[in-house]
Amino acid sequence: MVDATVVYESTKNRNGNGRLRLTLVGAGDAEALKRGGVGSLRRRRLMRIALEAYDQGCPIGYKDLSSLLSSSVSTLKRDVAMIEKQGEIVPLRGRLKGLDL
Repeated sequence: MVDATVVYESTKNRNGNGRLRLTLVGAGDAEALKRGGVGSLRRRRLMRIALEAYDQGCPIGYKDLSSLLSSSVSTLKRDVAMIEKQGEIVPLRGRLKGLDL
């Protein structure tokens, strides 16, 4: 499978640019879908997109993720809780204060 990226306009990041290059479809997505179903694939993509945005200096929020992943904010909040229960930190706008990243 070939990676598929999108340029997403968000609020300005620390470099003064609000354009983010985010990977919507990446290596391992097909395997995640096969092994864990749609929820597993969505959580994999959520984490990848959140990390890519953070690394580019512009963390995104739930509304951005909702648009990018075609999922409700409530579903994404449940997914983040599940990911964090496994010990991972999801770097989203509004949730970074006090986190050690």
